[in-house]
Amino acid sequence: MTRCQIITRSWEEKGVFRVRKHKREYRVTYTDDSPERADAVAFFGRALIPTMNLPDALDQMSESAAQVYLDAHPIQEQWSMLILDQRVDFVDDDLRRLKHLPELKRIHSHADHLTDRGVSFVPQIAELRHLLIYSPLVTDRCLEDIARLHRLQTIDLQGSHRISRKSFDALVADLPDLVDIYPPFDRPLSELYIEAQNKRMERNG
Repeated sequence: MTRCQIITRSWEEKGVFRVRKHKREYRVTYTDDSPERADAVAFFGRALIPTMNLPDALDQMSESAAQVYLDAHPIQEQWSMLILDQRVDFVDDDLRRLKHLPELKRIHSHADHLTDRGVSFVPQIAELRHLLIYSPLVTDRCLEDIARLHRLQTIDLQGSHRISRKSFDALVADLPDLVDIYPPFDRPLSELYIEAQNKRMERNG
């Protein structure tokens, strides 16, 4: 079934003396997903963040010509980020569906029931750039799977205190593209929050 959506595209054109700002609205037609991909999109639902994947060449066309081009060239709806928290009710094996969303660039998981098994499905997204996992159940074992994500630029495991700093440092050494690195704390975040709150209360008398 054909799906259409109105998308607003904004961009800037730098001239010699000033910057011209442009804004257009396009009607985009999406191709049908495979049954497996459609199932993954439906399952993760609002935990998925869409990405703008319109061709840059549209900026060089007139608005009417760009719309004619889009009408003649349906595109696949794309997703840039998956947020695993209260937005989606899942168990580890549900993350098998990730292989049907290979375009994802970010995964942020604040799900405290995520285990090493769930993390084992993340390398199905070979082009993943940013990974955040805050779970008290993941251990050093999951780092072998994360090490397969050779394009990672950000790794944030601050909320995964069962991962040792020694193993984390070894992981970082194996991922040459990393830029932003956030090692695990040595205690659960809940304890750190309580400690910080108590200190604030002591300062305030």
